[in-house]
Amino acid sequence: MSVPETKPTVVVLTALPCEYAAVRKHLTEAEELEHPEGTRVERGRLPGTPWYVAVAELGEGALNAAVLTERVVAWLRPEALLFVGVAGALKDDIKIGDVVVGTRVYGIHGGKQTPEGFLVRPEAWRSSHRLEQAARFALRGKVHLKPIAVGDVVLADSKSAIAAHIRHHFNDAAAIEMEGSGVAHAAHLSSRLDTLVIRGISDCADVGKAGSDASGSQPRAADAAASAAVAILGKHRPATGRTSGSGISGDPQEGSFRRSPRHSDHLDLRDSALEGPRAGEPVGRQAPTQVSMSHRPGEPERDSHRPGEPERDVGHAHGPVPVATADLPAAPAGFTGREDDLARLLPVLDPSADTESPVVICAVSGLGGIGKTALALHASHKAVAHGWFPGGTLFVDLRGYDDDPVTADQALLALLDAFGMRGNSLPQTTVAQYALYRTLLTQQPRPMLLLLDNASDPAQLTPLLPGTDRHRVLITSRHRLTDLPARLIDLDTLTPSAAAGLITKSLRLSDDRDDRPAQEPAALAELAVVCGNHPLALQIAAAMLRRRRYRTIGSLVTDIRATTDPTATLALRPIFDLAYTRLPEAQARLLRLLALAPTAEVDSGAAGASCGATSEQTLPLLEELAASRLVTPVPSSGLVRWRLHDLVRAYAAAVVASDPSLTEEGETARGKMLSFYLSRTEAADNHMRWLPGNPVPNLFDDRPAALAWLDAERANLVAATQWAADDRHALAATDIALTLGAYLDWRRYFDDYVTVSQAAQQAARRRDDRDREGVAWNQLGYALRGSGQVMEAIEAHTRARDLHRAAGDRNREAGAWNSLGLALRTAGRSAEAIEAHTRARDLHHATGDLNREGMAWNHLGLALRKAGRTEEALHAHMCARDLHRATGDRHREGMAWYHVGLALQETGRTEEAIEAYRKDLEICREFSDWYGAGQTLTALGRIHDSAGRPTEARVAWLEAVEAFNRAGASSQAAQVQVTAESLT
Repeated sequence: MSVPETKPTVVVLTALPCEYAAVRKHLTEAEELEHPEGTRVERGRLPGTPWYVAVAELGEGALNAAVLTERVVAWLRPEALLFVGVAGALKDDIKIGDVVVGTRVYGIHGGKQTPEGFLVRPEAWRSSHRLEQAARFALRGKVHLKPIAVGDVVLADSKSAIAAHIRHHFNDAAAIEMEGSGVAHAAHLSSRLDTLVIRGISDCADVGKAGSDASGSQPRAADAAASAAVAILGKHRPATGRTSGSGISGDPQEGSFRRSPRHSDHLDLRDSALEGPRAGEPVGRQAPTQVSMSHRPGEPERDSHRPGEPERDVGHAHGPVPVATADLPAAPAGFTGREDDLARLLPVLDPSADTESPVVICAVSGLGGIGKTALALHASHKAVAHGWFPGGTLFVDLRGYDDDPVTADQALLALLDAFGMRGNSLPQTTVAQYALYRTLLTQQPRPMLLLLDNASDPAQLTPLLPGTDRHRVLITSRHRLTDLPARLIDLDTLTPSAAAGLITKSLRLSDDRDDRPAQEPAALAELAVVCGNHPLALQIAAAMLRRRRYRTIGSLVTDIRATTDPTATLALRPIFDLAYTRLPEAQARLLRLLALAPTAEVDSGAAGASCGATSEQTLPLLEELAASRLVTPVPSSGLVRWRLHDLVRAYAAAVVASDPSLTEEGETARGKMLSFYLSRTEAADNHMRWLPGNPVPNLFDDRPAALAWLDAERANLVAATQWAADDRHALAATDIALTLGAYLDWRRYFDDYVTVSQAAQQAARRRDDRDREGVAWNQLGYALRGSGQVMEAIEAHTRARDLHRAAGDRNREAGAWNSLGLALRTAGRSAEAIEAHTRARDLHHATGDLNREGMAWNHLGLALRKAGRTEEALHAHMCARDLHRATGDRHREGMAWYHVGLALQETGRTEEAIEAYRKDLEICREFSDWYGAGQTLTALGRIHDSAGRPTEARVAWLEAVEAFNRAGASSQAAQVQVTAESLT
């Protein structure tokens, strides 16, 4: 089924022609779309909002509404769904012409007829909280926010039995209509779809209904409902903080992803470095491909900065998006004492288990450090060894007990990334991303295992659960997740014998001649007691015994009992105290400093930087801490990273906080770590922007190596930018945030992008650093536009422009004008966009910046073509081409050739357009820009097809398939493959 290109879309459903007309008249630039099964909608822009609105007429009846709603939602993948039309009033204080916004929808016909009478079994669906809040604020005092009753009956008699039934069982309902329950139920089946029913009152559901209808009340009521819907959408915004958001991808003939709105203003970083999985193959293990990532038109300059004015909230900033892996972390060595729990867990994971109701989800819960993850990993590795999951595994740490836990939408991005869906293969709206995720799981015919570690809230999990019982989900949490339909396995501390066994096994793994457990059974039992039989405490105690190989177990028990707080919670404090005090000073210092790192996991370089040493000097200390079980080595892409358990991290941070001298030491270490991260982030960014002929940046061997470092360190880098709130670290943290912009935009981590940009803007404003604040506002505009918040993006770019203008910085003012033009064009305000790009062009010309003048010309051409001024657009693109050629910027010259080709094609100059496309294709291949090559080859196929050359068209499209596959853009490759096959 062909799906229209992704846009931040609201579907508005209607039942009657007058309802459809009332909504349709609010739309501009409408186009007709047809589903393969014949369902038709019109989709257009809703002026003054970031939304595209698709309006459909369903006809009457709840059943028809339910079927067509589900079809339209699956087809268009909207972020929100409104059901707009007319209804009858059920309350005396609700008059004809009023509007009722449904807080709930009641299905009134459910029940059971018994000898004692009719027993009601009502169904009810709540409206979206976000949309309901938008309605309250947009229409305060102008509408009724009340429940709405729905039944397959036209109610025209207020004294009828059905009217009495409604008054008795649904006495808070304010209106009645016929389709809302079908819409609400279908919407309920679509995960996380914001839904609202809006009804204009056309009659009073009494004998006067016919007269009211005859007087024209229905069209008037429909108009009132449609106007209310428009007001609500003016307040409602595409989801942010819930996903990477809702950017707009346009007509491929406009050169959408590659050369227009979002990426053409920033960096042309082809979202194509990694190849996705093939259908039916296990997830993961794709090798990176070298990709050209050169500087793009209109990008913000990292070392240019400034704004000022009151703060403005642009949405909650979450913690960094996590990383999901297709390879399970290593199974813990020395696993013991959980045989009964393992025996309960393994059969549930078996996807071939013969049971009438297979358990898809299993949740392991228990205290921190109790061994939940160890059990889950041990069981998962056994299941994989049994061959139960040939479809692959996915693992993600939800960081449920961090200050900023991972949201479901952030986890979704990580899981899609592990599937190979990134960059231009990744849909831009939240709804579309969830739809893709569910499709990938559904289309995987072989069982998969999802291990969701360290969850704290069902809200992190529910949207990620597969919609098929073929796959299995294993969850760990400190909480008992009773709200999930899961098999719950609660872990307690170990039994005394199992606790003693854990210590014994740990010692024997280290030295098979260590017979202390056999020689001191009473001391061994006492050690288990003072450790509270808690696995983490036992492991640390065992590590102490290994380090004091020739001392007795009894001596360790004596030392632990001599500590100051032997009754501390979980019996961990005395264990931590003793382990810490026994460390050599260099190791103790490193442990303290690791606890202050941005996240719980760092590489050797960052660890060394914190204490002013090289990674080679720090590695032995890290290995010693790992031997003490205070740090856990985590293999990653052939290297090793180092993780602190959250309890160890909290302990070490408390040690620092308790001593002013250690606190000062920690702040100094944070400064060193920020300097380390900034220098490497700048080096990686230079690699991403590098063009042939320029000096090769140092620190990284090549672009893929730089990108791999950014991917590995993203969580730490995003978290480090939040240190900008501390004046002592504000400058370095702000510069990291501004340097990350290009990478986060390219990877489409818009949650992270908004987070770091906000941190930079606020810190720069506090420091009255107008240069950096201006750049931060401009960068925030890119992030907001990428997440679908176009109006907010326009405001952010406007702030940047005004600050740079006030400072007399004409070049940066020009860059802000250019950025503003892109946002205005995205908002459908073409005339204003043309003016903004013209100002940018003239300012860059005045300052002599020919390359950026070329960028402005190219963007001006896009806006002119959007306005239908194709000949002027062609001239603009040719000017851009000539300027980029004169400055030696081959990559941008290629982009300009591409747009020249599009404009020539629109004017009917076919052969010249083909030659322009070939010029661009040559440059794309020169830069290994396989995504750009795929787009250009697609355009070549389209123009050959239009010229009646099916053979040439098919050859171009098949080459485009190959290019998109090399870029990792599997969805684009599949679409072009279908087009090519249609010519055979």
